[in-house]
Amino acid sequence: MSLFQPASPAAALGKLAPALDWWRATPYTAQGGALEWMHFVIVGAGLRLLVNLSLRREAGEVRPRVVVMLWSGGGWSGGIHEPELRDVEVRAGAVDAFFGASSVRSVGGDYVLHLDAADTGVEGDVVLRPEAAPLLATNLKLPDSGRFHWVSVPRLSVVSGGLRLPHAIPLAGCTAYHDHNWGSFDFGGDFAWEWSFGL
Repeated sequence: MSLFQPASPAAALGKLAPALDWWRATPYTAQGGALEWMHFVIVGAGLRLLVNLSLRREAGEVRPRVVVMLWSGGGWSGGIHEPELRDVEVRAGAVDAFFGASSVRSVGGDYVLHLDAADTGVEGDVVLRPEAAPLLATNLKLPDSGRFHWVSVPRLSVVSGGLRLPHAIPLAGCTAYHDHNWGSFDFGGDFAWEWSFGL
């Protein structure tokens, strides 16, 4: 038996994603406009769940935001919540972040999302496991000396979890997409992009 056995693909992905995908906390330190957000989309039969946790520096203030939008049963639910900054914990170098009562954490290479009904009306816990290597792009130039950076995990599986609305919606077996964007820029500048993903 070799002493140098390669790690399994799952174990390698579990180490690679959190090594790249940590909060930079750019809006806390930027001099001008700055944004950072983690974005998750979960897709299942008759179901779409979008979760976005963001920090935005605007007019000298850092503004946190939680967006949760759920398409299920032929209709939309969810909403937007802007917690007080004192109720937000985001540290540069860490994946774990707490936005009011909702959070994202890294546990053994998995992403663990907790959604609290007090924030957006959608409650649940979801464990997402990377199935593809993350993509990294840094220092993309924007007008007015802005810079844009991103990490994308283009495919994840939901290994456990579900929503409570109050009826239960199981999510195990669904697939997901995740990206993380940050930089010294602000919306409303002389740039735009079109965004989509495929699973």
